[in-house]
Amino acid sequence: MVTINRFEEVPYERDLGAPAPYRGGVHHFSVGADLTHAVAFELEPGQAVCPYHYEYGHELWAVVLEGQVTVRTPEGFQELATGDVMFAARGTDGTHQLINKSEGRVRILGFSNSGLGASFYPDSEKVGVWTPFEGEDFIGVRSTGVGYFHGEGDLHLMADD
Repeated sequence: MVTINRFEEVPYERDLGAPAPYRGGVHHFSVGADLTHAVAFELEPGQAVCPYHYEYGHELWAVVLEGQVTVRTPEGFQELATGDVMFAARGTDGTHQLINKSEGRVRILGFSNSGLGASFYPDSEKVGVWTPFEGEDFIGVRSTGVGYFHGEGDLHLMADD
C-alpha cells in the first residue's frame, strides 16, 4: 500500500478542553502502518506540543517544516529552525518539550515507532500509559503506585467442582 498526504490539506484537530498552551493543531497519520507512526503539529505563538516528558519505549524524531521552535531538554533550551531535525532517545536522556516561543506559526512533523507507549512527566510526576485500545489509556501520579501483587492475594487456580 502507498498513501499520499498533502501537507497543506492535513485536517488538524484541536483539543479545546486542554489548557491554552496545549491547544495546538495535531493530525495523526493513520494509514494502516503497523511499526511506525507519524504526526503533524501546528503551533501558534505560546503553544507547546505537550508537557515536558520522556518516553519509556519510543524513539522520537521531529522535523521543523515551518517556523522556529524551541526544544527544552535536560541541558536547557535550544532553537530549531525550518529544516532542523531533532531526535529524542528513550529514557531520561531523551526528555524534551517543543514550544513555539516565536511570533509566527510553527509546523512540525514527528515520527516514532508504534505500539504500546508509556511516558513520564518530570514537572508533574505523572506516568502515562498509551494503548491502542479505546478507553484503556492510564495517567497517574508516580508516588501513588501500588506493589506488583496489589489485590492479587485471593487467586483461584482451580475451577470449582
